[in-house]
Amino acid sequence: MIVEHSIDVEYTCEQMFNLVANYEDYPIFIKNCKSSKTFTQKDNEVVAELEMSFAGISQKFSTLTKFYPNEKITMDLAEGPFEKLRGFWLFSDISSEGSGKKTRVQFYMDYKMNLFIEFLVGNKFKLAMVNMVDSFIHRAQTIYS
Repeated sequence: MIVEHSIDVEYTCEQMFNLVANYEDYPIFIKNCKSSKTFTQKDNEVVAELEMSFAGISQKFSTLTKFYPNEKITMDLAEGPFEKLRGFWLFSDISSEGSGKKTRVQFYMDYKMNLFIEFLVGNKFKLAMVNMVDSFIHRAQTIYS
């Protein structure tokens, strides 16, 4: 299953990168995210776990995430109820003279759940991933406006 979402926002690449990179705060503003936990951290890489809940069913998964400041964040499955999970965030400066700060935020995720989890929460997970980009936009408005 592939999820792709792109939006142009009135914030800098640095501001949007910082929001997405700060996974410890996800439970504060992402509806289905119940907890986050760091397992290891080294240089620009982290193995971290998110707990997501859908219709009363909680699932934890961890990713190896690499941070390329103000440009890109990549994610690869480390452990969880997926057969595969790969994704990235891209932050591109699209400001033009006189237009102020503007960033294109792109989110891409390619995943496949095991059949049992897909049956239980598949559509809800996909919708949550699409809505997650909007959660970051609302968070940016709260923090930066």
